[in-house]
Formats: sequence, C-alpha cells, structure tokens
Amino acid sequence: MGLFHYQKAYPEDQNIKLNIISLADQLNGQFELASSQGWDWFESYLTYCNARLPHSLFLAYEATGEDRYLQVASKSMKFLIKTQIIKGLFVPIGNRGWYKKGSDRAIYDQQSVEAACTTEAAIAAFRNTNGRRLLKAAYEALKVLRRELARTNVVQSRKRSCCDGITPQGLNQKQSAEATLSYLQARLNFEELNQIE
Repeated sequence: MGLFHYQKAYPEDQNIKLNIISLADQLNGQFELASSQGWDWFESYLTYCNARLPHSLFLAYEATGEDRYLQVASKSMKFLIKTQIIKGLFVPIGNRGWYKKGSDRAIYDQQSVEAACTTEAAIAAFRNTNGRRLLKAAYEALKVLRRELARTNVVQSRKRSCCDGITPQGLNQKQSAEATLSYLQARLNFEELNQIE
C-alpha cells in the first residue's frame, strides 16, 4: 500500500512498479496456498486489519493493471464482507479467539481499527469494480464506529476521539491514537466519494 502511494508521488521511479508486482505476486501465491472451497482467504485464520490484504491487491491492480490482482482482491474481499456482516450489520472479528478456519468466530472484543480498514478496502474495491454492494459494505463498516451498540457510541464527538472497541460489557473506554486515526482516515476516504451522511 505504501508503494502505491509512493508511486503516485514519484511516478518517474521505475523500480516501484517492479516491487509492487513482486509483493502482489507473493500475496496471490499465499492466497492460492491457503484458500479452499468456502474459505477464500490468505491464511487459515482471520485476526485484525484483515482488509489490508485485499486492499493492497486492489491498489496493486490500480498501479499495474494486472487482472490477476483484481480477481484475488475481489474474491477475498467478498469472503471477508460475507464473514463480517451478521443480520445486516458489520460485526468485526473479535480478538477473544479471532476466527480460525473450521471454528466459530469470536464476536468480542471488536476493534475500531478493523472497521476502519474494511471501510477503506471496500472503497478501493468500489473504485476498481463499481460494485455498489461494496460501497454499502464500506458504509456499514464505517457505521460500526458511529452506531449505538449496548447504548454506546464508539466515536466520541465531543472529545474528538474514538474508543478502541466494544467488549461484552460495553464500550472499551481506552481512546488510543490508533483507533482515532483509523476512524479519521476511513471517514476521509468516504468523504472523497461524497457519500458520507
């Protein structure tokens, strides 16, 4: 992802595209090794910041035009969205056990950074495929940072911060820089599309 942005800033550097191809090929190879029927993922588990993997392949496609990156990015993103949408709501993988292939997925503790990463990846997916369903997934992921769950709001507007996540007992009161910056970055990505409420 960093190379994609570096390439935009320094398009004359020809080594960047070669490095993007090398890293994207490694991700595609890992997907081929780990994925199976019903498990379209790069590893045998889902933890946090999961969407960064398909997101990086969407950016690799943008940088190179190589369709093989778009195919794996789309397939893995579809799997991730399907896994994290429960009854129409985006529910991030919880860190109390994560989600191992063949096991039940953990619901809590949900992390703000996962919602933010998924928002950004879904926007990149939409930008490259024009799939309206992906834009809806981006909106649902961003909403998790603003919605009420157990009578709590993850984003603390008055304090201009974002709580780390949601536990079975309610809101995790810790307001880390990671959570706040993740929310702001996701929101900025959404506002670039002029889709924010």
